[in-house]
This record gives sequence, structure tokens and C-alpha cells, in this order.
Amino acid sequence: MNDKILNISDLINDFDRVYFDNHREFYSRHGIYPSIAAVLTSPDSGSVSYMKGIRKFCLENGVIFSDYSTRSPQELDELIDSLNADRSVHGIMVMYPTQYGDKD
Repeated sequence: MNDKILNISDLINDFDRVYFDNHREFYSRHGIYPSIAAVLTSPDSGSVSYMKGIRKFCLENGVIFSDYSTRSPQELDELIDSLNADRSVHGIMVMYPTQYGDKD
């Protein structure tokens, strides 16, 4: 098996940036400020790194970015319920792996 490091910057430029550029005028015209909430559920270094990349992308593309961390399944459930009820939040990303396992 060959281990490879994937550089996703080309994918971001080819897909995500194009999407936001195509919709930027629509958002502006309708007073929409895209907003993403990202939830860190463990200290996993890959998740932390991915979250930093999302934050950077959002800042570069005028997307409001809010980050959260949780310490239990109940706290995660409550946060997701709260974010779902917040009409200013357009997307929620939960970073995996979680540290909670299958326990409640």
C-alpha cells in the first residue's frame, strides 16, 4: 500500500471556490451571509487540522465561521439542537472521530 498525502487545494479551487463565486451576487442581493458551524468532538490532530482549513476557506470566501467543541454525547446533541434552531446558521459540520464511542 502506498501512503500518499492528498493536496485538496486543487479540488477546492475547482469546485468550492467556483460555487461560492457563482452564488456571491445572489447572496449579496438577498442579504444572505453564509454561515457554517463546525464542532470538534475530539482532540484528533486530523480533525483539528481539517477544521483550521475550513476556517481559512470561510475567511477567504466571506463565509461566517463559528467553531465549537463538546465533551459528551449529550453536549453534542444539545449543541446540534441549538444550532439547528438558529436561522443564521446554514450548515453544521461535526468533526470525526468522536471521543465518545458508543456510550451514552
